[in-house]
Amino acid sequence: MGMAFAQGAFGKLYRGTYNGEDVAIKILERPENSPEKAQVMEQQFQQEVMMLATLKHPNIVRFIGGCRKPLVWCIVTEYAKGGSVRQFLTRRQNRAVPLKLAVKQALDVARGMAYVHHLGFIHRDLKSDNLLIAADRSIKIADFGVARIEVQTEGMTPETGTYRWMAP
Repeated sequence: MGMAFAQGAFGKLYRGTYNGEDVAIKILERPENSPEKAQVMEQQFQQEVMMLATLKHPNIVRFIGGCRKPLVWCIVTEYAKGGSVRQFLTRRQNRAVPLKLAVKQALDVARGMAYVHHLGFIHRDLKSDNLLIAADRSIKIADFGVARIEVQTEGMTPETGTYRWMAP
């Protein structure tokens, strides 16, 4: 396992190798001092693993495996060499994205989300940080940590997600 390349609200992402393939390893650290937070995190971990194992689409990050040890949980997925859409846009320094590429990548997101919704899942945190760019420049939707199954949406907290990326 290599150095951490990203950090989220619940853990860090590391680059690694599994069976000769570059992978991303999301490590979630269980809060030792708060049993309530640990229980919520465990539920989110189990839900994310279940969803990723179910989702098989060219525009969804491919699930490779998961591991749950007493203090650390991890999720292993394919590694997207191009980084996130946010990183890509930052590197462009306000220069326009070529129209063909922008349309292709927008369609990738639409196709991936149509598939997710067709299966009855709701992502709830779709944003540029969670849209990854593969080596072929296709988009892979990632981070299903706060996603929900549609039938479980009753009583869903409206503030879940990233404020500036939420639907009105």
